[in-house]
Amino acid sequence: MNKGSNVHYLLVKALEEAGLTLDDITPVYLPPADARAAFEGNQIDAWVIWDPFLSAAELELETKTILDGDGLVANREFFLATDSFAGNEEALKIIKEELIKADKWIEENPGDVAEFLSPEIGMSVEALEKTLKRKEYGLEEISNAVLDDQQKIADTFYNLKLIPSKINILDASADLKNIKGEIQMKVFWFLPSHGESRYLGSTKGGRAITLPYLKQIAQAVDHLGFEGALLPTGRSCEDAWVVGSSLISATERMKFLVAVRPGLMSPTLAARMASSFDRLSNGRLLINVVTGGDPVELAGDGVFLNHKERYGQTDEFLDIWRKEMSGVKWTLKGST
Repeated sequence: MNKGSNVHYLLVKALEEAGLTLDDITPVYLPPADARAAFEGNQIDAWVIWDPFLSAAELELETKTILDGDGLVANREFFLATDSFAGNEEALKIIKEELIKADKWIEENPGDVAEFLSPEIGMSVEALEKTLKRKEYGLEEISNAVLDDQQKIADTFYNLKLIPSKINILDASADLKNIKGEIQMKVFWFLPSHGESRYLGSTKGGRAITLPYLKQIAQAVDHLGFEGALLPTGRSCEDAWVVGSSLISATERMKFLVAVRPGLMSPTLAARMASSFDRLSNGRLLINVVTGGDPVELAGDGVFLNHKERYGQTDEFLDIWRKEMSGVKWTLKGST
């Protein structure tokens, strides 16, 4: 079999079904042409292979299929694109429509397709036609179920040491806000920039916050599939903007949910800082607007507004922020 291929995964699952592992057999890793030669020469007892090589073997050799992937694996082919191209919804729509048309034509004309492909790939028309007639047709949208299946394959290959590090399939999937009506949950973690303790409300067993420790947490968030992490604000916290900026280069996909408290800086300055952060992090900035807070702490920062007035201030702050971000000229007579 081909090492690290879809049939490698099939073999692992088939062995599991029988209560066995790869350690209970002697696997031989060969490309399809060499594997067929070894199979024909009785150098191996069995061959795990996919179509059209399977169809060719069934037609040309005396073989017996002892097991297939039905009920064991979900074998799929995928279309891959760069991030920039994946965002071109109009182009993707056209491509999808044309693929559906081509797919339908192939299903209805397997003989013609086999005649066309035979000289291109060096396989018999009969083997190709047999493959095309039993092939499943139709495009399937990426769903949570599809991603779960792929994650199981990735985890299996990692455990077999076929890949050097864990893979999070979500890193290679499009932004799945809504898949066939399914809501994609986005889970965030938390960067404890105020300090961390083993006990709630106590500093007992606490750990000093250092940049290497925050970097360690951020990289764990990055690798484990979390959408991002909250960077809190408050007098006991390291500044959220400074912490976030220090971790941009240490991460690749983690989004920074930076807590911003209106009234501590001008909205135009906050907008410029956010714009710079978002640009330098390749669009990974999110904002958590914090209106409430401890009155004593707020007074220490020069904010003496009551509860209702603070919400009015937030409304005005965000109005200015949005105008500044829009890039158009604007004027505003403020009330707070």
